[in-house]
Amino acid sequence: MSTAVKIADYPNHFTMLSYRAKSGEGEAHERFADIFYVLSGTATLRTGGSLVDLTTVSPGELRGSAVTGKSEVVFHPGDNRAYSGAHSAITAS
Repeated sequence: MSTAVKIADYPNHFTMLSYRAKSGEGEAHERFADIFYVLSGTATLRTGGSLVDLTTVSPGELRGSAVTGKSEVVFHPGDNRAYSGAHSAITAS
């Protein structure tokens, strides 16, 4: 299950709150960053590298089936970090 809601718009960006309870596809944002905060369970964030099967879904928003050439960071409850660039988040309990 995943859901998202836009909280506020600003001249050059916006704030959105998203919830993910399953693996996400590879993605890259050209004009903003993601901030991840884990409430429960664990999450593995794969960062860097390149998107496989790259598709532009809207201006500045890229998606792919996976991320190659990546590094991994494991998050635990209470962990938070901001990232920009290609990444894919995978959640697990």
